[in-house]
Amino acid sequence: NQTALRILGYTKEEILDNPIDVIHPPAQRGMVRKAFDQIWKKRLSLARNIPVQSKDGRIFIADIRGVPIEFGGRRYLAGIFRDVTERSQTETALKESEERFRQIIETTPMGVHLYQLETDGRLVFTGANPAADRILGVKNSRFVGLTIEKAFPPLVGTEIPDAYRRVARTGKSWTQDRVNYQDGEIAGVFEVHAFQTAPNAMAAMFMDVTEKKRAEILQLMILQPELA
Repeated sequence: NQTALRILGYTKEEILDNPIDVIHPPAQRGMVRKAFDQIWKKRLSLARNIPVQSKDGRIFIADIRGVPIEFGGRRYLAGIFRDVTERSQTETALKESEERFRQIIETTPMGVHLYQLETDGRLVFTGANPAADRILGVKNSRFVGLTIEKAFPPLVGTEIPDAYRRVARTGKSWTQDRVNYQDGEIAGVFEVHAFQTAPNAMAAMFMDVTEKKRAEILQLMILQPELA
């Protein structure tokens, strides 16, 4: 139609009777042909993030909905496309940002626990970094899918679960320099910094400060013997 001609920069005479390749970049034509083949066989109705090339060489990203039709005894494929370049660029930037965040989490010497706040209020453990295993001496992967209360029972009744929920919901960070924790496998004093990573998602970064706190208490006892 006229809108397609305007967007692609061709006249009707220039584009008619040409293979579909003419409006797609050469490097992606194999992928495009495969997508249209799936639409033609009715295995797919919407091909997402398809590169389209206009006459002047400009490339944009489109979602193309294909509708096989019959007219005059012949089969045709009607393609309805929508420019989604901005959305595609946003998705790419988001993926790159997530990858950078993942690399930071994986390499930081501090332990990191990740949580997702569900619509029913449950705060679910979604992952941890290698440092968390080393600091706590357990495989944190076994907690994935559990609520914070089931993963770490000693936290029940403390302010931490609700503090984490507020962080995930509001984006306001939370810090505690002394969290005492002890169960059958994990024991220590931890400094915790919690922050939002995405809407309704958060991370808790922590370090073991048991020896530091013990040294502070010892120093205080030396300076104030009456406390001993």
